[in-house]
Amino acid sequence: GVLGEYIGRIYIETKARPKYILKGKNSVK
Repeated sequence: GVLGEYIGRIYIETKARPKYILKGKNSVK
């Protein structure tokens, strides 16, 4: 569903841009 696509997109983005993970983690926390 939409959630799966969202997670998949984030996974690809994080793999392509490791820096994005840090920003994402900061946003989540």
